[in-house]
Amino acid sequence: GDVYKRQVLYKVLKDHPSIKQISFNGFRSDLRKPFINIRKKAGGLFFSVNLIPSLDLDSFPIKTLIQSKKSDITRSWLLDSVLEDKYFEIALETLHFVLQQCLGARRAIVMLKIWLYVRDLSVGKGSWNGFLMSMLVTHLYRIGRFSNASPPHHIFRSTLVYLTSGSILSEGIKMSPFTVDERRYSQNIAALHRTVESSSSVAPIDPSDSIVFLDPCRILNFARRVSVQAFSELIHDAKFLLKYLQ
Repeated sequence: GDVYKRQVLYKVLKDHPSIKQISFNGFRSDLRKPFINIRKKAGGLFFSVNLIPSLDLDSFPIKTLIQSKKSDITRSWLLDSVLEDKYFEIALETLHFVLQQCLGARRAIVMLKIWLYVRDLSVGKGSWNGFLMSMLVTHLYRIGRFSNASPPHHIFRSTLVYLTSGSILSEGIKMSPFTVDERRYSQNIAALHRTVESSSSVAPIDPSDSIVFLDPCRILNFARRVSVQAFSELIHDAKFLLKYLQ
Protein backbone atom coordinates (compact mmCIF):
# COMPACT_ATOMS: atom_id res chain seq x y z
CA GLY A 1 0.00 0.00 0.00
CA ASP A 2 2.77 2.46 0.91
CA VAL A 3 4.62 1.70 -2.34
CA TYR A 4 1.46 2.44 -4.34
CA LYS A 5 0.91 5.71 -2.42
CA ARG A 6 4.48 6.80 -3.17
CA GLN A 7 3.99 6.03 -6.87
CA VAL A 8 0.79 8.08 -6.97
CA LEU A 9 2.47 10.95 -5.10
CA TYR A 10 5.40 10.84 -7.53
CA LYS A 11 3.07 11.08 -10.54
CA VAL A 12 1.20 14.02 -8.99
CA LEU A 13 4.36 15.95 -8.11
CA LYS A 14 6.57 15.32 -11.14
CA ASP A 15 4.58 17.63 -13.43
CA HIS A 16 4.07 20.42 -10.90
CA PRO A 17 5.62 23.69 -12.21
CA SER A 18 7.42 24.45 -8.92
CA ILE A 19 9.13 21.03 -8.77
CA LYS A 20 12.58 21.00 -10.37
CA GLN A 21 13.62 17.43 -9.60
CA ILE A 22 12.29 14.32 -7.81
CA SER A 23 14.39 11.38 -6.68
CA PHE A 24 14.14 8.37 -4.40
CA ASN A 25 16.72 7.79 -1.67
CA GLY A 26 17.24 5.43 1.25
CA PHE A 27 16.60 6.74 4.75
CA ARG A 28 20.01 7.06 6.45
CA SER A 29 21.43 5.16 3.42
CA ASP A 30 19.06 2.26 4.12
CA LEU A 31 17.51 1.39 0.76
CA ARG A 32 14.95 -0.82 2.51
CA LYS A 33 13.34 2.41 3.74
CA PRO A 34 12.88 4.65 0.66
CA PHE A 35 11.76 8.27 0.78
CA ILE A 36 11.08 10.93 -1.84
CA ASN A 37 13.44 13.89 -2.19
CA ILE A 38 11.95 16.96 -3.89
CA ARG A 39 13.98 19.88 -5.22
CA LYS A 40 11.52 22.75 -5.22
CA LYS A 41 11.71 26.30 -6.54
CA ALA A 42 10.31 29.17 -4.50
CA GLY A 43 10.99 32.87 -4.92
CA GLY A 44 13.91 32.27 -7.26
CA LEU A 45 15.59 29.89 -4.80
CA PHE A 46 15.81 26.10 -4.79
CA PHE A 47 15.52 24.00 -1.65
CA SER A 48 15.13 20.29 -0.87
CA VAL A 49 12.23 18.61 0.90
CA ASN A 50 12.30 14.99 2.07
CA LEU A 51 8.96 13.15 2.22
CA ILE A 52 9.50 10.32 4.71
CA PRO A 53 6.71 7.77 5.34
CA SER A 54 5.64 7.27 8.94
CA LEU A 55 3.58 4.42 10.33
CA ASP A 56 0.31 5.17 12.04
CA LEU A 57 0.64 5.01 15.82
CA ASP A 58 -2.15 2.40 15.97
CA SER A 59 -0.31 -0.05 13.71
CA PHE A 60 2.00 -2.68 15.24
CA PRO A 61 1.07 -2.41 18.95
CA ILE A 62 3.97 -1.07 21.03
CA LYS A 63 3.54 -3.78 23.67
CA THR A 64 3.91 -6.49 21.03
CA LEU A 65 7.05 -4.87 19.60
CA ILE A 66 8.65 -4.56 23.03
CA GLN A 67 7.87 -8.16 23.95
CA SER A 68 9.15 -9.40 20.57
CA LYS A 69 12.39 -7.49 21.06
CA LYS A 70 12.82 -8.90 24.57
CA SER A 71 12.22 -12.46 23.43
CA ASP A 72 14.56 -12.30 20.42
CA ILE A 73 17.23 -9.59 20.49
CA THR A 74 18.60 -10.88 17.17
CA ARG A 75 15.54 -9.35 15.48
CA SER A 76 16.26 -5.99 17.10
CA TRP A 77 17.20 -4.24 13.84
CA LEU A 78 13.90 -5.13 12.19
CA LEU A 79 11.81 -4.25 15.25
CA ASP A 80 13.67 -0.98 15.76
CA SER A 81 12.99 -0.08 12.12
CA VAL A 82 9.27 -0.37 12.83
CA LEU A 83 9.58 1.59 16.09
CA GLU A 84 11.58 4.22 14.21
CA ASP A 85 8.77 4.71 11.70
CA LYS A 86 6.15 4.87 14.44
CA TYR A 87 8.13 7.35 16.53
CA PHE A 88 8.59 10.16 13.96
CA GLU A 89 5.40 11.97 14.95
CA ILE A 90 6.07 11.60 18.69
CA ALA A 91 9.64 12.92 18.31
CA LEU A 92 8.48 15.94 16.29
CA GLU A 93 5.73 16.77 18.78
CA THR A 94 8.26 16.61 21.62
CA LEU A 95 10.53 18.96 19.67
CA HIS A 96 7.66 21.34 18.86
CA PHE A 97 6.72 21.52 22.54
CA VAL A 98 10.27 22.58 23.43
CA LEU A 99 10.43 25.13 20.60
CA GLN A 100 7.22 26.75 21.82
CA GLN A 101 8.70 27.13 25.30
CA CYS A 102 12.21 28.21 24.27
CA LEU A 103 12.32 30.58 21.30
CA GLY A 104 16.13 30.58 21.16
CA ALA A 105 16.23 26.83 20.59
CA ARG A 106 14.81 27.15 17.07
CA ARG A 107 17.60 29.43 15.85
CA ALA A 108 20.24 27.39 17.71
CA ILE A 109 19.08 24.23 15.94
CA VAL A 110 19.27 25.99 12.58
CA MET A 111 22.83 27.11 13.38
CA LEU A 112 23.81 23.57 14.43
CA LYS A 113 22.32 22.07 11.25
CA ILE A 114 24.16 24.59 9.10
CA TRP A 115 27.39 23.66 10.87
CA LEU A 116 26.74 19.97 10.20
CA TYR A 117 26.00 20.72 6.54
CA VAL A 118 29.02 22.98 5.96
CA ARG A 119 31.36 20.46 7.60
CA ASP A 120 29.73 17.57 5.70
CA LEU A 121 29.03 15.77 8.98
CA SER A 122 25.37 14.92 8.50
CA VAL A 123 25.52 12.82 5.33
CA GLY A 124 26.59 9.28 4.72
CA LYS A 125 26.07 6.03 6.55
CA GLY A 126 26.58 6.22 10.30
CA SER A 127 26.46 10.03 10.53
CA TRP A 128 24.89 12.19 13.23
CA ASN A 129 22.20 14.04 11.29
CA GLY A 130 20.05 17.12 11.82
CA PHE A 131 17.22 15.16 13.42
CA LEU A 132 19.55 13.78 16.10
CA MET A 133 20.95 17.25 16.70
CA SER A 134 17.40 18.59 17.17
CA MET A 135 16.61 15.81 19.64
CA LEU A 136 19.88 16.48 21.48
CA VAL A 137 18.88 20.14 21.96
CA THR A 138 15.47 18.89 23.12
CA HIS A 139 17.18 16.61 25.66
CA LEU A 140 19.43 19.39 26.96
CA TYR A 141 16.45 21.68 27.45
CA ARG A 142 14.55 18.97 29.31
CA ILE A 143 17.45 18.40 31.75
CA GLY A 144 17.86 22.12 32.41
CA ARG A 145 21.09 22.90 30.54
CA PHE A 146 19.46 26.10 29.33
CA SER A 147 16.24 28.00 30.05
CA ASN A 148 13.37 29.51 28.10
CA ALA A 149 15.18 32.85 28.08
CA SER A 150 18.53 31.48 26.83
CA PRO A 151 19.79 33.16 23.63
CA PRO A 152 20.59 31.02 20.57
CA HIS A 153 24.37 31.43 20.85
CA HIS A 154 24.30 30.11 24.43
CA ILE A 155 22.26 27.07 23.40
CA PHE A 156 24.57 26.50 20.43
CA ARG A 157 27.67 26.57 22.62
CA SER A 158 26.06 24.44 25.38
CA THR A 159 25.26 21.77 22.81
CA LEU A 160 28.85 21.71 21.54
CA VAL A 161 30.19 21.49 25.11
CA TYR A 162 27.90 18.52 25.81
CA LEU A 163 28.95 16.81 22.59
CA THR A 164 32.64 17.13 23.45
CA SER A 165 32.29 16.10 27.11
CA GLY A 166 32.68 12.41 26.25
CA SER A 167 29.59 11.38 28.22
CA ILE A 168 27.65 10.25 25.14
CA LEU A 169 30.33 7.71 24.21
CA SER A 170 30.88 6.52 27.78
CA GLU A 171 27.35 6.62 29.20
CA GLY A 172 24.98 7.33 26.35
CA ILE A 173 21.83 9.45 26.66
CA LYS A 174 18.66 8.39 28.44
CA MET A 175 15.99 11.02 27.99
CA SER A 176 13.86 11.66 31.07
CA PRO A 177 10.23 10.44 31.01
CA PHE A 178 7.59 12.64 29.43
CA THR A 179 6.46 15.44 31.72
CA VAL A 180 2.85 16.16 32.63
CA ASP A 181 2.93 19.27 30.44
CA GLU A 182 4.22 17.28 27.45
CA ARG A 183 1.47 14.68 27.92
CA ARG A 184 -1.12 17.45 28.06
CA TYR A 185 0.34 19.05 24.94
CA SER A 186 0.03 15.94 22.77
CA GLN A 187 -2.55 13.16 22.76
CA ASN A 188 -0.04 10.93 20.96
CA ILE A 189 2.58 11.47 23.67
CA ALA A 190 0.00 10.79 26.39
CA ALA A 191 -1.19 7.60 24.67
CA LEU A 192 2.36 6.29 24.19
CA HIS A 193 3.21 7.08 27.82
CA ARG A 194 0.16 5.12 29.05
CA THR A 195 0.94 2.17 26.79
CA VAL A 196 4.56 1.84 27.85
CA GLU A 197 3.71 2.48 31.52
CA SER A 198 1.11 -0.30 31.49
CA SER A 199 3.57 -2.75 29.91
CA SER A 200 5.81 -2.39 33.01
CA SER A 201 8.93 -2.93 30.91
CA VAL A 202 11.29 -1.27 28.51
CA ALA A 203 12.82 -2.62 25.33
CA PRO A 204 16.36 -3.97 25.69
CA ILE A 205 19.25 -2.20 23.97
CA ASP A 206 20.81 -4.08 21.07
CA PRO A 207 24.40 -4.86 22.17
CA SER A 208 25.58 -4.06 18.64
CA ASP A 209 24.50 -0.41 19.00
CA SER A 210 27.63 1.75 19.22
CA ILE A 211 25.94 4.97 20.41
CA VAL A 212 22.97 5.02 22.79
CA PHE A 213 20.37 7.81 22.76
CA LEU A 214 17.17 6.47 24.33
CA ASP A 215 13.80 8.18 23.88
CA PRO A 216 11.72 9.25 26.93
CA CYS A 217 9.90 5.90 26.99
CA ARG A 218 13.15 3.90 26.69
CA ILE A 219 11.86 1.85 23.76
CA LEU A 220 13.95 3.21 20.88
CA ASN A 221 17.61 4.12 20.44
CA PHE A 222 17.54 7.24 18.25
CA ALA A 223 21.28 6.85 17.52
CA ARG A 224 21.23 3.17 16.59
CA ARG A 225 22.46 3.99 13.07
CA VAL A 226 25.35 6.20 14.23
CA SER A 227 28.87 4.77 14.03
CA VAL A 228 31.67 5.47 16.51
CA GLN A 229 33.90 6.68 13.67
CA ALA A 230 31.36 9.23 12.42
CA PHE A 231 30.59 10.41 15.95
CA SER A 232 34.29 10.76 16.74
CA GLU A 233 34.69 12.98 13.67
CA LEU A 234 31.76 15.07 14.91
CA ILE A 235 33.41 15.48 18.33
CA HIS A 236 36.72 16.45 16.72
CA ASP A 237 35.06 19.19 14.67
CA ALA A 238 33.04 20.37 17.68
CA LYS A 239 36.22 20.75 19.77
CA PHE A 240 37.86 22.76 17.00
CA LEU A 241 34.82 25.02 16.73
CA LEU A 242 34.71 25.59 20.50
CA LYS A 243 38.36 26.69 20.46
CA TYR A 244 37.54 29.11 17.65
CA LEU A 245 34.55 30.51 19.54
CA GLN A 246 36.66 31.11 22.64
